[in-house]
Amino acid sequence: MRRDIKNVKSTLTKAEQFLESERNLEKIKREIQRKANIAHKRLKRLEKNNLTELPAYQQWVKDGKVRFGVKGKNYNELQAELARLNRFLDSKTSLVRQANKYLKEIAEMTGVKYRRVGELPDKLSNFFRISEKVEEYLRNVEGTASAIGYHKIWEVVNEVVKMEGRELDGSEEEMEAIIQDAIDALEYEHYIDLSNLDWTLVE
Repeated sequence: MRRDIKNVKSTLTKAEQFLESERNLEKIKREIQRKANIAHKRLKRLEKNNLTELPAYQQWVKDGKVRFGVKGKNYNELQAELARLNRFLDSKTSLVRQANKYLKEIAEMTGVKYRRVGELPDKLSNFFRISEKVEEYLRNVEGTASAIGYHKIWEVVNEVVKMEGRELDGSEEEMEAIIQDAIDALEYEHYIDLSNLDWTLVE
């Protein structure tokens, strides 16, 4: 008789665990659906304002341009989807206002003249194209892009343009030269950073 009671208690515990698991599943689904609505509205605004070259949108592109959602996902996949959503929403450039602020900063940094902020996406298109090529090389060949980050890449591309007296709207050969010079500079800086680390031997 005691064994039967023990089995009933065990079964009830498992049932409670299952219900708790289902509640958690529904909770995370609701959270994703709520945030996905916000994210999709931001994506549309970025596209409408031609702000698709900045980090938030570009990360979404690198993730496969897949709409955020819950369909067909298990618990672990839902957790990964929530993390992807949070990464997009937490990025300042997912907001049009902040994206325009970034463009103004880059224009000031590179010396690009403009009358309206709306002109900047086109005026800075070569700058972003060069930066993207540099980031792609570092990611695929060196595996260092994530350690260096967008901002550092932008800074170095700008330094190369200024120091080498190159033009962002120059020929294709000029663009290739800027890309190579930026890659060389970033690789050198990354090597120096690694060599300056305080390595401690573990015995």
